Amino acid sequence: MLVKRKTTHAVCPTCGFRVETRHHSPVHCDKYRRVAEMRGSGMNDAQVGRELSLSRERVRQILLKAGPEKKIEILGKIVVAEARKLGSDIRLRQVMDILKKPVKSSK
Repeated sequence: MLVKRKTTHAVCPTCGFRVETRHHSPVHCDKYRRVAEMRGSGMNDAQVGRELSLSRERVRQILLKAGPEKKIEILGKIVVAEARKLGSDIRLRQVMDILKKPVKSSK
Protein backbone atom coordinates (compact mmCIF):
# COMPACT_ATOMS: atom_id res chain seq x y z
CA MET A 1 0.00 0.00 0.00
CA LEU A 2 1.36 3.38 -0.98
CA VAL A 3 1.49 6.08 1.65
CA LYS A 4 0.87 9.60 0.47
CA ARG A 5 3.41 11.87 2.10
CA LYS A 6 3.20 15.59 2.32
CA THR A 7 6.52 17.05 1.35
CA THR A 8 7.24 20.71 1.05
CA HIS A 9 9.67 22.06 -1.46
CA ALA A 10 11.22 25.47 -1.63
CA VAL A 11 9.75 27.55 -4.43
CA CYS A 12 11.92 29.87 -6.50
CA PRO A 13 10.75 33.49 -6.06
CA THR A 14 11.76 34.30 -9.65
CA CYS A 15 9.91 31.67 -11.66
CA GLY A 16 7.58 29.96 -9.15
CA PHE A 17 8.93 26.45 -9.75
CA ARG A 18 10.33 24.03 -7.17
CA VAL A 19 13.98 24.56 -6.31
CA GLU A 20 16.07 21.47 -6.92
CA THR A 21 19.78 20.72 -7.02
CA ARG A 22 20.23 21.91 -10.62
CA HIS A 23 17.95 24.92 -10.27
CA HIS A 24 20.59 27.51 -9.62
CA SER A 25 20.93 29.33 -12.90
CA PRO A 26 18.81 32.21 -14.23
CA VAL A 27 18.71 30.26 -17.50
CA HIS A 28 16.59 27.60 -15.80
CA CYS A 29 14.19 30.22 -14.43
CA ASP A 30 13.84 31.78 -17.86
CA LYS A 31 13.21 28.45 -19.58
CA TYR A 32 10.68 27.31 -16.95
CA ARG A 33 8.89 30.65 -17.09
CA ARG A 34 8.70 30.54 -20.90
CA VAL A 35 7.32 26.99 -20.84
CA ALA A 36 4.63 28.06 -18.35
CA GLU A 37 3.72 31.17 -20.34
CA MET A 38 3.48 29.31 -23.64
CA ARG A 39 1.44 26.49 -22.09
CA GLY A 40 -0.81 29.06 -20.44
CA SER A 41 -1.40 30.80 -23.76
CA GLY A 42 -3.16 27.70 -25.08
CA MET A 43 -0.31 25.85 -26.80
CA ASN A 44 -0.06 22.13 -26.15
CA ASP A 45 3.09 20.36 -24.93
CA ALA A 46 4.23 19.36 -28.42
CA GLN A 47 3.92 22.92 -29.76
CA VAL A 48 5.82 24.33 -26.78
CA GLY A 49 8.51 21.69 -27.24
CA ARG A 50 8.94 22.50 -30.92
CA GLU A 51 9.21 26.22 -30.17
CA LEU A 52 11.84 25.74 -27.44
CA SER A 53 13.64 22.72 -28.95
CA LEU A 54 12.48 20.40 -26.17
CA SER A 55 10.67 17.10 -26.30
CA ARG A 56 6.98 16.93 -25.39
CA GLU A 57 7.92 14.74 -22.43
CA ARG A 58 10.46 17.29 -21.15
CA VAL A 59 7.82 20.04 -21.29
CA ARG A 60 5.52 17.81 -19.25
CA GLN A 61 8.29 17.18 -16.71
CA ILE A 62 9.03 20.89 -16.38
CA LEU A 63 5.36 21.64 -15.75
CA LEU A 64 5.29 18.96 -13.03
CA LYS A 65 7.93 20.95 -11.14
CA ALA A 66 5.66 23.98 -10.87
CA GLY A 67 4.79 25.08 -7.36
CA PRO A 68 1.11 25.05 -6.30
CA GLU A 69 0.57 28.76 -6.99
CA LYS A 70 2.20 28.45 -10.42
CA LYS A 71 0.04 25.41 -11.28
CA ILE A 72 -3.12 27.36 -10.46
CA GLU A 73 -1.91 30.28 -12.58
CA ILE A 74 -1.10 28.02 -15.57
CA LEU A 75 -4.45 26.24 -15.28
CA GLY A 76 -6.28 29.57 -15.13
CA LYS A 77 -4.54 30.81 -18.27
CA ILE A 78 -5.35 27.59 -20.12
CA VAL A 79 -9.03 27.88 -19.15
CA VAL A 80 -9.17 31.50 -20.34
CA ALA A 81 -7.43 30.65 -23.64
CA GLU A 82 -9.85 27.78 -24.32
CA ALA A 83 -12.87 29.90 -23.34
CA ARG A 84 -11.79 32.66 -25.73
CA LYS A 85 -11.56 30.12 -28.56
CA LEU A 86 -15.22 29.33 -27.85
CA GLY A 87 -16.18 33.01 -27.86
CA SER A 88 -16.43 33.66 -24.12
CA ASP A 89 -15.19 36.90 -22.59
CA ILE A 90 -14.20 35.43 -19.22
CA ARG A 91 -11.34 37.20 -17.47
CA LEU A 92 -8.31 35.60 -15.83
CA ARG A 93 -9.16 37.24 -12.47
CA GLN A 94 -12.58 35.53 -12.46
CA VAL A 95 -11.04 32.13 -13.15
CA MET A 96 -8.32 32.65 -10.51
CA ASP A 97 -10.95 33.57 -7.90
CA ILE A 98 -12.84 30.35 -8.65
CA LEU A 99 -9.69 28.19 -8.57
CA LYS A 100 -8.44 29.66 -5.29
CA LYS A 101 -11.70 29.20 -3.40
CA PRO A 102 -11.38 26.63 -0.63
CA VAL A 103 -13.20 23.39 -1.33
CA LYS A 104 -15.83 22.45 1.25
CA SER A 105 -15.75 18.84 2.31
CA SER A 106 -18.94 16.81 2.05
CA LYS A 107 -18.63 15.40 5.58
